[in-house]
Amino acid sequence: MQYIGKLLVLLLLANWQISSAQVGIGTINPDTSSILDLTSNSQGILTPRMTTEQRNLISSPANGLLIYNTTTSGFNYYDDGWKDYGTYAKYYSTNGVGDIGTKSNIDMALPYISISPAPGKYSVSFDSQFTNNIMIIAANTDTLLADFFLAYNQLEIRPATNTSRINFGNETISPGKYSVASAIEISGSLTLDAGGDPNALFIFKANGDLNMVAGTTIILKNGALPENVFWVAEGAIGIGDNTIAKGILISHGYAIAVGNASTLDGKMLTNAGAIAFGVGTCTTPSKESSIISLGSLSTFVAFTGSGAINNTGASVYNGNIASGLGATTSLAAATVNGTIFPPGNTPETNSGYSNENTIATFSIYQGGVLIPNSIRKLKCNSNRSNLSLQTIVDVVSGQTIDVKWNISSGTLALGNRILTLTSVK
Repeated sequence: MQYIGKLLVLLLLANWQISSAQVGIGTINPDTSSILDLTSNSQGILTPRMTTEQRNLISSPANGLLIYNTTTSGFNYYDDGWKDYGTYAKYYSTNGVGDIGTKSNIDMALPYISISPAPGKYSVSFDSQFTNNIMIIAANTDTLLADFFLAYNQLEIRPATNTSRINFGNETISPGKYSVASAIEISGSLTLDAGGDPNALFIFKANGDLNMVAGTTIILKNGALPENVFWVAEGAIGIGDNTIAKGILISHGYAIAVGNASTLDGKMLTNAGAIAFGVGTCTTPSKESSIISLGSLSTFVAFTGSGAINNTGASVYNGNIASGLGATTSLAAATVNGTIFPPGNTPETNSGYSNENTIATFSIYQGGVLIPNSIRKLKCNSNRSNLSLQTIVDVVSGQTIDVKWNISSGTLALGNRILTLTSVK
């Protein structure tokens, strides 16, 4: 009985010390300013780890609550709302060198000026100089053809990751090279999931024709980019009516045909076949793939080494067009927001300045959607003018930040340019 009484006294003393004095782990002399002093030379303190979704399910979090967010790979604390506690700023930057030009009166993405950051809040800035200098961009159809084979050979030498498929549709596909010994058919809804990797590469290679049946929809998910999707055929490529296609169409020696009411976010490239398109819209991706080099073809929406380019009705082409031999006369019925290059060599020339009342518009896009407060409309003149765009964005997984531009008339020239994203709290 005496022993039990002593034990109760010890427990009461222990409870009193814990509730009103310092507690030390790894030390017998906790700091007098602390309620808990953790001391170690070989171990750390591990906070609760959870996803954003799990964090948001915490009921009535107290101000000061701390967790490690496995979705964003960073600490979050609660202060009348969840906030990031960054120990350093995430920083992304991309740039372009030398003058480029546009005469488009609709928004066109600047080549290479595109960033797909990790999820988070960012300060976005874009800086360059512009003028309404009328510049004709150089092109050489022999060089374009050489760059076609450069891209084709890069795709050929990549090892196949799957050779058992001939039909694709109503499913989700992971990155890889799907090489088939026969024709390929795509139908329904096909989702290409990059898994958060903006450099994820998708290659569909047919040792025959490649066809997307009417009504097919290609969906890009979790950072998949159209410039990293390649549809390659040793035969002809056919895209049915009412199709939403994404990626670069490459036919090795045969024709490419895209049906009516279809859209293509990509390119149509062949070394020898004809190209038929319309009525529809085709837009070259905002930048060249970081994996497969397209060289001088990076700004082209359509190129054939020797075939004609046949347009149906009022189609829209956002990008440059060239044929090494065939006719392009049917494009007169289309809207071409770019340059149609004749066969041979077109040198870069400077022929003066357009109307000084010309208005240039620059803007920032997030996930393909215009950010209204980023728009700048500026009057052009014959002198170089400084350009600066700034905004704040909350980026979710898979979103891309782009800069687009257009001009009311004439041709706009843009000089060295840089897009920068810096994370903010």
